[in-house]
Amino acid sequence: MPRIIRLYITQSLVGVGLATVFVAGLLVLDVGNLWHLATRTAIGPFAVLLLWVHCAAVFAAAQFAISVMRLGERETPAPPPPSGPRRPLPVEVTGRRSGIGGKPPFGHPG
Repeated sequence: MPRIIRLYITQSLVGVGLATVFVAGLLVLDVGNLWHLATRTAIGPFAVLLLWVHCAAVFAAAQFAISVMRLGERETPAPPPPSGPRRPLPVEVTGRRSGIGGKPPFGHPG
C-alpha cells in the first residue's frame, strides 16, 4: 500500500476516534441540553449519529491536513541567515511629489 494512502487511513481513524470522544463529551456534559434532546425525542439517536459523522469528517480532514503539512518539515534546522552590520542603502529621489490633479499636497506651499 502506498505511504500516502496508509497515512490517510491512519489519520482518518484518529479523526474518528477524536470525534467519538468529542460527541461523547458533549452528551455527558449535557452541553445545550443535548442529552435530553437525544434521549427524549424519536429522532434523537439519528441526530447524534449525524453529529458524530460530521464531526468525524471534520476531525479526520484536519488530522490529515496537519500530517500532510508536517511532511515538508526538515529533519535538521535550516542554517541561520548571514548576519552582519546592517547599513542603509542610499536611494536617489527623482521627480516631484504632487497631489491630485498636479496641485501640491495639502499643507505644502505651491
